Amino acid sequence: MVHLQAQTSLPMSEEAAESPPHPPSNAEQSQPPGSSDNGEDRPFKPETTEDAPSTADPDRVICEGCENDGEKYCGKCRQILCTECWAGLPLHRRNDPRHPVIPYEQYKLFKDAIDPSWTEEQWMHHHKQDLFTLWFSIDRQQDGKLGLEEYPRLKQLAVQHRRELSFQSECYAQLASFIGDTRAGKSTLIRSLMQRPWDIESLKSIAASSVMLPIVGRDVSQPTSGDVHLYKAPHVDATQPWMLLLYADSEGFYDGSQPSAAKVAKDSVSAQLSRAKADKKPEHADWMEELFSFFNPGSKRPLSSWGNRQNAVKELFPRLLYNFSDVIVYAMPSSATQKIEAALVKLVEWAQNSRETAVNRVVLPHLIVVLNRSPAISSDWDPAETTKRILTQHKSAAESNRVLRTYRRLFSQFIRVPETANPTLFSHQLQRLDLMIKDAACDAEKTKTKANFLLPTSIHNRMVSMAFDHYKDREDQPFDFLESLFLHNPLKEGLSRGFFELLKAAEKANRMSAADIPLSGLDFCSAITPVICSTVAIDACRSSTKYPGRLQDIYKGSTMDFLHANLHAGGASKTAVTYQKQVAEAVDSLFDRVCECDFIGPKGQRCITARLAHDNTYLHQDKAGKVFSYGTFQSEFVDQLMMRWNDEIDESMQMLDEMQSASNAVLKPGRESESEARYMVFWAAHCANLRELYSVIPGLEVRSIEACSWCLRGDTSLWPLSCGHKVCWQCARLLGDPVAGVTEGEVVGIRGCDLHRDEQRFEACEYIARGKGGGAIPRDPAREKKRKR
Repeated sequence: MVHLQAQTSLPMSEEAAESPPHPPSNAEQSQPPGSSDNGEDRPFKPETTEDAPSTADPDRVICEGCENDGEKYCGKCRQILCTECWAGLPLHRRNDPRHPVIPYEQYKLFKDAIDPSWTEEQWMHHHKQDLFTLWFSIDRQQDGKLGLEEYPRLKQLAVQHRRELSFQSECYAQLASFIGDTRAGKSTLIRSLMQRPWDIESLKSIAASSVMLPIVGRDVSQPTSGDVHLYKAPHVDATQPWMLLLYADSEGFYDGSQPSAAKVAKDSVSAQLSRAKADKKPEHADWMEELFSFFNPGSKRPLSSWGNRQNAVKELFPRLLYNFSDVIVYAMPSSATQKIEAALVKLVEWAQNSRETAVNRVVLPHLIVVLNRSPAISSDWDPAETTKRILTQHKSAAESNRVLRTYRRLFSQFIRVPETANPTLFSHQLQRLDLMIKDAACDAEKTKTKANFLLPTSIHNRMVSMAFDHYKDREDQPFDFLESLFLHNPLKEGLSRGFFELLKAAEKANRMSAADIPLSGLDFCSAITPVICSTVAIDACRSSTKYPGRLQDIYKGSTMDFLHANLHAGGASKTAVTYQKQVAEAVDSLFDRVCECDFIGPKGQRCITARLAHDNTYLHQDKAGKVFSYGTFQSEFVDQLMMRWNDEIDESMQMLDEMQSASNAVLKPGRESESEARYMVFWAAHCANLRELYSVIPGLEVRSIEACSWCLRGDTSLWPLSCGHKVCWQCARLLGDPVAGVTEGEVVGIRGCDLHRDEQRFEACEYIARGKGGGAIPRDPAREKKRKR
């Protein structure tokens, strides 16, 4: 890697001489020849008259101390000098670090990359190209009402990433969102991070590529970026090719009423698109197709209750960015540090308000505050020193200000970034910021991985869309991450999913019971474990592999590759999918994602945060999302359930084994096989356990579960009964009576359902038919009517 440093030679780019050298500042212009603003020697720059004829080559770079060719650039003096004039200053000869020197060609490459000099036409062209980086926006629709529009940018970047690396597997995104007021320099920071100015080869490669970069601002009175744009870091970590680092460039949250330069370009493109659509000219076909595919993704959501655009931007953008980001980079001008307390209060309030719009996150974003365009005379360029100094200087304010005192734990790190006029120092600080962002994103990745919450980009993108749908209609309700994740990505098919759905429904019914006091964890455990065990028993009997031995041993063995050696040794292979593992997965999911915290605040606020989110965020939030305290997950219900669970399972399994032994003792030879008798014993016990469960928790509702209401299997054909419960064929055969005289397939008639507090009898027998191939035959009302006669 080649770093920006003194005396490094680079070939001049083709546009190197087209931009004028950086003009001296107003302070520099007011100094007498040969002096600087701090009393240091500077080369004498001869005066010229306006009438003097000019014979200079427009492509030639001239030394500001004489008329020789300019060769070096000093970031402190902001001057282009020849070698002779450079050597005329003692501080330059001594390589004073306060006067960093780089070859002019290198400075020109840096300036063209970080702070390009574009014409009006070029500037507008880049803004139009930048429209393809839109992630989401808020605009007036054709009917004049506000609308939230989502664009397929995240999906496109993931596809592009996999294509570039020939990567076939899923990839995962790390999101760093840049926020701050207008003209804080957010776009410039992202543009610089993407080009890595500390690495000359990177500057060259990005300049020669077609990578989309943010547009830097130039008008001090007009915002540059509008809405939220998304960019992908061009450089990929070779050790983690499946990870892509994304930068979100957000419009200032308090500037939603002022049209940005990007908005002007967007309106221009929309007008062109309308004209091209009306013209229907062949030469517009490709261009229109590309635009339509991006700007008409079918994800426009009306915002009827958000007032004007400024309020919608202020309220919606933070909710979406804060809650889905791994890192938040807050850019503020260094000049604003004189009012840093007010700025920090605004940042903390923004983060807190954003935090309260979602519950059950497993990780909160890391906050980095960038003091942008810091003066070169600053001494604390080390982020650790900057953070320590600022927090120390404003310690009294943090103690006296209620907001800062309550939420000061939000502060993570501060870093100074100078103006781009000092390329060496600017590049050095950008490299530090890059490392800070990547370290924070890596920490978030580890936390998500540990919590089994690291989402591939396909699910991540869908979760964002679900948040859009939630916030557009329910501005006062927090978005529940865990609940939304389960809607999109439930447990894998099999008993673990059925077990979890049953546990979830039972816990909810118990918590919302009409009784004054719901079941304790101990009583709930005694009611639910017999059903879990009898479900395992009938599933084992139905398995194609007939397992010998006690049910307790089978429970700890495998449903797929069970080995007799493992059975008698009391263990299972490392890859075995055991009943015990499936039950454990369901119970862990119940504790992590469903059971609520017991903590109650001083004003009676009840925490609803689940254990998985608590373990990483330590937040107590009420049902409105309000954070009212900090601490760990507390639940007497969970504690009691964990304490008794294994013992209750063992006791229920032992009881079933004893029932089986008793049935074998009275088995009538020649009439029933041992396996059939065992099956019927377990089925009778299972039905009794279900009736007891519905009696103890009368509000239990499982009709919405996409699984058989009896055996909890969801990976088979299901038949809905008129009461709403669903039944698979194997359970239907046991619940109903076979219909005689059927020539093809089988038909059973079911006269009632006992999955109610009081057994429900159907008005007429309900028939379920299965063809020769084993599949369910659709219900034929005419045929059923004929049978009823």
